[in-house]
Amino acid sequence: MLMGALSLDDVQPRIITAEAPWGVGYTTAHIDIRPRAADGETPPTPEIVRLARAAVEAYVRDGTYLSTDQIDDARWLERRGATFVSIFNATGELRGCIGTTAPRQANLAAEVIHNAIAAASADPRFSPVIPDELDQLRYKVDLLSPPERVHDESQLDARRYGVVVENGRQRGVLLPNLDGVETPAQQVEIVRKKAAIAPHDAATLYRFEVTRYSHHPRSLRSNRWTPRRSKRSNSPRSATGWQITAPWKPAARWRARSRPATTAKKCCAGSG
Repeated sequence: MLMGALSLDDVQPRIITAEAPWGVGYTTAHIDIRPRAADGETPPTPEIVRLARAAVEAYVRDGTYLSTDQIDDARWLERRGATFVSIFNATGELRGCIGTTAPRQANLAAEVIHNAIAAASADPRFSPVIPDELDQLRYKVDLLSPPERVHDESQLDARRYGVVVENGRQRGVLLPNLDGVETPAQQVEIVRKKAAIAPHDAATLYRFEVTRYSHHPRSLRSNRWTPRRSKRSNSPRSATGWQITAPWKPAARWRARSRPATTAKKCCAGSG
């Protein structure tokens, strides 16, 4: 009942404890409810999500790479972090998902820009996004905590923790709280298959938490990111006025089928 009442709100739930010993479930959770827009207004989309969208649109339309010089919010510029960017079409189907479990760029903003473009252009499961699709796409950005090694599946929680399974150079990743993935055993099974780790092969398990940002259900075609305009910059600008750099192509690692140790391309299979 509670989740139905909040279905049109921008919420960030976090399960603290949960059990269902006799068919009746008990859950303790913290639910962060962001302010609801007034009737007729479109709720705001988080800035980091608008940044991912702006990066994809600049790259797909103009072949340009969005500059972090146009970002004012210090949260995204003063620290590094691992991210995943997922893109969905108008019907909620996955359109692309790329990310890493360790930071590779100078800051979070650069990380999101890089992974957003890679998700739109270099996910091997999908054809590259084309301009005609852009207005109908939705975006989700996950900020990952550093992976923490665990002893076994009893220390996992499919809703709270993402999973990394590692065996030598073989490594796979799955984000938490995905539709159809209810148990740690399911998580581990999926990741083993993706990483080609046999069910009975020894493997090291890690868990991580995510802070998830996404479009509000009613904000599909609005709330685009509008970066700061810098008077001192001599960089070229796109037709929308955003500062841009030279045309960018995905790094070779995104085009290759083999993935680096901290990279996962199929994290979001089955997510909705």
